[in-house]
Amino acid sequence: ENMHSDAEWIRLLHQAADWGITLFDTATQYAGGRSQELIGKAFGNRSDVVIATKVSPVQDGDSRRFTVQSIIEGAENCLRLLGRDCIEIFQTHGSGSLDEVSDPSFVEGMARLKEAGKIRVRASATFNAEGACYAMENGLVDALQITYNLVDRGHALPVLPLAEKHG
Repeated sequence: ENMHSDAEWIRLLHQAADWGITLFDTATQYAGGRSQELIGKAFGNRSDVVIATKVSPVQDGDSRRFTVQSIIEGAENCLRLLGRDCIEIFQTHGSGSLDEVSDPSFVEGMARLKEAGKIRVRASATFNAEGACYAMENGLVDALQITYNLVDRGHALPVLPLAEKHG
């Protein structure tokens, strides 16, 4: 159910930016891309806000995984929905497992997008400490979004010292 009109959502986003909120995190999966559309209408290519968005893996037989094509097409779709020329922080929205982040498709897809100037930061939204540590140690990501809360810090504890070391 949509509680507000587009104009009201956009006014709220502008108000948040006016109050100093400069990072907006979204994903194509949030409300079927509607979140990205509204953020795009509100900000477009504004340089004073940072947009972080995500792409999910695709079904591949009995499993879900990223392919070079799914990563690139996912980014292109995000760019279109957001009305931007470049995504500041582009994240894979999977498990972030060691298999996922070391998959050549993940590495190549993210590298192609960065080289083409379509993304600035290669990232992974993850709850998997092993994959997060591997990705950082091997320079496969520029940033991580890892599950963290005060009650359950198990996923983040091994990652925090590495994150500090790698800046």
